[in-house]
Amino acid sequence: MIDAAMNKDALADWVRSELKGRSKRSLAKDLGFADTSVGAWLEKKVSSLKPEAVAAIAAYRSWDLRKTYKWLGLPMPKDASLGGQVDDLQSRMSNLEEQVAQLSQRVLEGALAPSPFQMHLQSELHLAGYDLIADKQAMQAFRQEAAAALGDPIAVQKVIALILGSISFKVLEDYTYAGKVLRRVLGPEWITVYLQEQEEIAMRKYNQLGHHQSGDGSS
Repeated sequence: MIDAAMNKDALADWVRSELKGRSKRSLAKDLGFADTSVGAWLEKKVSSLKPEAVAAIAAYRSWDLRKTYKWLGLPMPKDASLGGQVDDLQSRMSNLEEQVAQLSQRVLEGALAPSPFQMHLQSELHLAGYDLIADKQAMQAFRQEAAAALGDPIAVQKVIALILGSISFKVLEDYTYAGKVLRRVLGPEWITVYLQEQEEIAMRKYNQLGHHQSGDGSS
């Protein structure tokens, strides 16, 4: 533990904002920690964080470590670098890869309900040879391309979760990171703005289809 007075309010407020429309377990999985840890952050029951927890939050928020330590009101330790956390990160990445495999299976079984936009992205990738749901080799190939585009293994897992539908697009960084990956595998038009336009089009088509079906049912 780092012996310092942490900004519990900042951490709790952030967790509270992230939990709008999702569960503690979902957020904890994205971070690679137990949901009890997230609950403790929310309830301000912790007075400090281990370096790996700070690193996970930094990766999730797409912040560098220095900015994250400053936001938390914690001094940045001298060894707060990836070099000192390789074993922990490898363990977490192995866990995240297993979660992605389980997520793909849940989509295949119909346990998840991706948005029309996420289904559109899945379809576009399928046409390009990346069946992320039923083809393990395609998933691995996509993961490699995403890693080359982002250079951050945790961000790669988040993009996969965004596309498969376990989490929804919320902030600009979600579209930006997904755009970087899709631009690499689908073409140069997949910039952030284009991605947002595709979401609007997908929702418009979905709503129109729903209205047509309602009209047919009432006639």
